[in-house]
Amino acid sequence: MTEGFFEALTQITRERKVDRDVLLETLAGGLRSAVRRKHGTDAEVDVQILPDKGTIEIHLVMTVVTEEDLDNEDCELTVEEAREYIDNPEVGDIIRIPLDVKEFGRNAIMTAKQVLVQGVREAERERIFNEYSKRVGEIVSGTVQQVDRGNVLVNLGRAEALLPYREQIRRERHRQGDPVKGLVLEVQRESRGPQIILSRTHPDFLLRLFEQEIPEVYEGLVEIKAIAREPGWRSKVAVTSKDDRVDAVGACVGMKGARVMTIVKELSGERIDIVHWDPDTVTFATRALSPAQVSSVKIADWDRGEMMVIVAEDQLSLAIGKEGQNVRLAAKLTGWRIDLVTTEILALRERAESEIHMDIADLEGVTPRLVGVLEAGGFTTLAQLAAASDEKLQSIEGVGPKTAEKLLARARDALTDLQRRREEFISTERRRLEDERRDQENLFRDGVFTDDGEAAAPAPAAVKGPLFKEDAFDEPEDEAAAEPEDEAAAEPEDEAAAEPEPEADEDATGAAPADEPPRSREGS
Repeated sequence: MTEGFFEALTQITRERKVDRDVLLETLAGGLRSAVRRKHGTDAEVDVQILPDKGTIEIHLVMTVVTEEDLDNEDCELTVEEAREYIDNPEVGDIIRIPLDVKEFGRNAIMTAKQVLVQGVREAERERIFNEYSKRVGEIVSGTVQQVDRGNVLVNLGRAEALLPYREQIRRERHRQGDPVKGLVLEVQRESRGPQIILSRTHPDFLLRLFEQEIPEVYEGLVEIKAIAREPGWRSKVAVTSKDDRVDAVGACVGMKGARVMTIVKELSGERIDIVHWDPDTVTFATRALSPAQVSSVKIADWDRGEMMVIVAEDQLSLAIGKEGQNVRLAAKLTGWRIDLVTTEILALRERAESEIHMDIADLEGVTPRLVGVLEAGGFTTLAQLAAASDEKLQSIEGVGPKTAEKLLARARDALTDLQRRREEFISTERRRLEDERRDQENLFRDGVFTDDGEAAAPAPAAVKGPLFKEDAFDEPEDEAAAEPEDEAAAEPEDEAAAEPEPEADEDATGAAPADEPPRSREGS
């Protein structure tokens, strides 16, 4: 074998990142296949590849048997045939017959080549699987190679990865050749090779971006406690500092927001709220609902993780956020179920509970004796009774299976009806308060009330009539004569116009004097 052959093997090892021993073993397997293609499928072949000497030694291993015991000519030969290779052969001897590569035909050589190529491919796939299996949870960079029905094929250099549609940020549009980053979500074994699945929507993708862009997070001075994310729209990150001299939020935001803006740009404009983490649940929930200001927090149920957060009326929409994003992300961040109410709604709930209530004694068919038995068993309210189980009720002395069944059914129906009536009461009162608020806003807008709630002074009404007391005696006969249409008609322009023309004397019949000729209609 020439040195160029082994140089080619070395180049394949370097370029494909395949282990040298694996490659040599694959080549040996290909040569064995080539020998068996010529000498039989059961032939025993010994192949030794010596890169240091630059040689490949191939031997056909045969066993000497008698003519009567000859069963498989691929790996056995008789004593007479063995004399061609060694002197004085005996039954049971093992003979190694050297073979030359040149004696193999073209088909045998192609078989060896196919085995070698397949072996290199399998070794490369195994290398890729092992490499990326260790990188699950890390960020890798590549370029968009192809977009097929929403799925993006990413070229990672020596491997290919798939960015499924479900793991993409909805507002992003990927084009061939664009750079792209993704989190290695999982690596799957498939017949065509390892399948690397990437994700850009996983919360850990945001975590790794923080580690890349913020040195304090990478070094461990700032710890990210929790992440709640709606990819492409908004995220909340809770951080805490292990060093009192380091401000966790300030380190993540950076000078003029430079650090966090780099992450926002990578996430296609996704808003990121960074809040201080606190071990106190109430304080942490208050910060998680920022930028809304929380009035107070009440823990409803520790076991179920339920709390009631009370905000002012003008902070409700800010606490809820667009389409409920803010309160939804706050609930994910804290891990608690948040019941968001205003002070007005809380007051209405308290009124509803005080005005609309029901006790166990109000249930149909419940006697005072049964009430005493239930109270002795620890059931004092209707809610406790409705939440009880059959076994718990039957464990009380004097309560049988039928009584327990009836009690539970009636208690649950009564509690459902009680809650419905309270909700109707709250809804009615809210509408009434909203109507009153709307009417008050209309009064403010019309100027009836001032900002402090005082009645505004009425506007002066238009006063009709004479301006002086002396004119009060010269009242005109009708309104038309009293009020001229405009100022020009009421006041003459000059003295000539102000003096009336002399009128002719008229007799009782209304005719003109006889010494004056009658005026024509046109002249008048």
